[in-house]
Amino acid sequence: MRVAGWNCRGMGNRPAVRGLLELRKRVDPDILFLSETKLDEKRMEKFRWMLGMPHMLVVDCKGKSGGLALLWKRGIDVELRWKGIDVRHALSHIPPRVTPQMNDLLTSEFTREEVKAALDGMGDLKAPGADGMLAIFYKKFWSLVGDQVDVQLVNQTFNTVDAAAILSIPIVDDMEDFLAWQPDSRGMFFVKSAYKLHITPLHRQRNVAESSTEEGRDWKQKVWKQIWKTECPPKVQHFLWRFSHNSHPLHMNIQRRGVELDTRCVVCNKFFEDGGHLFLKCKDVKPCWRTLDLEAIRVRLCACPSPMDILEQVFALPSEIQMRVIALLWCWWRERNKVNHQERRLTTAEFQFMTLRHCDEWKEFLAKKPKSAAPKVQHWTPPPPDVFKINLDGAFRNDTRRGGWGAIGRSHSGEPIFAACGYIPVAVDALQAELLALINAIPVSEQFGASKVTLAMVANDSVML
Repeated sequence: MRVAGWNCRGMGNRPAVRGLLELRKRVDPDILFLSETKLDEKRMEKFRWMLGMPHMLVVDCKGKSGGLALLWKRGIDVELRWKGIDVRHALSHIPPRVTPQMNDLLTSEFTREEVKAALDGMGDLKAPGADGMLAIFYKKFWSLVGDQVDVQLVNQTFNTVDAAAILSIPIVDDMEDFLAWQPDSRGMFFVKSAYKLHITPLHRQRNVAESSTEEGRDWKQKVWKQIWKTECPPKVQHFLWRFSHNSHPLHMNIQRRGVELDTRCVVCNKFFEDGGHLFLKCKDVKPCWRTLDLEAIRVRLCACPSPMDILEQVFALPSEIQMRVIALLWCWWRERNKVNHQERRLTTAEFQFMTLRHCDEWKEFLAKKPKSAAPKVQHWTPPPPDVFKINLDGAFRNDTRRGGWGAIGRSHSGEPIFAACGYIPVAVDALQAELLALINAIPVSEQFGASKVTLAMVANDSVML
């Protein structure tokens, strides 16, 4: 039979588990004793089947120290002894000091006389229960409260409504007391009724708070909308959103979620790292605010009670200063992460240049540009009565020095009078093609009896002839 013992110094880590598996592989013990496991019985269960030892006896740890475990294989009979003596055998030879009669007396119900004797032995300023009356009250009014509550005493002690409710409770001598759950009509306890009892006042308080802080809720909605309208990259908008919720992975936020770690500031390594310290109060961030001429704003933001109030103050600033503050917060968060990853941090002058460069880039590339006016749809404008309007145009090809012309004449009602076109064998440029179109269109209009004409060579550009 092989027996092994090991002071594992904690089985809740991977190196210890690997060492345990290596011990089983090298020794293959039939009985294994582990000390300083730092685990309870529930967490030791997985090692039974991992080691192939279905039998186990565990002494739970106390806090983060102690803990014993004894494991053995199937088919091995283990008997516990203390200093070589069988504990059960030793206890069987010790005569009992409490007789059955004494045990019956100790477990019997208290009599009225025993209660009175115990009460007389108490100090006057002692209370029988956590929320009970003082002992002097029961001593003085024992004749009244010994068997039943006196009506006059109830009326003197409680107000009219409570006294009426107390006196309306029937007193039955031959009925045993029992526990009853007041929120349920049958007196039975249900988790549903307990949850309802707990959640109802919370809903009532929330409704009252919402009705009284309607303006505050609108203010928060306004700040959230302003975050996504800020003229900065989406990653910076997301940074501001997390800033408003205080959800950045700062050391204090991580500890609040149950992780044990050093909560000192990553940059200055002195005070607790929360949002207020990192962005406003750290000794290394203050020079950055001063070099950007934002010291007065930093002092004002330090007085804000929450991140949401800080953003409200920032969005109330002029647009240029507002973008400078946002760029400072964003760049400082990046510098903090660099220090956290043991990278070189920018100097104050470099940080100032980086912040101002971000402001210029956001202003140049991300600022909302005014929308260009939509091109106006050009419509044909009718001429005055008794006047023909001739729309004409010339075309020109630069490679062949040739072109063409076209014209259409319409009356005041828009009815076409004539249409003509022609070929231009030689032209110097497009302007000459337009002039040739004009020269050729006028004789055509005279053939149709037009004494007064309006020429439109370009849209909305008419000349009366």
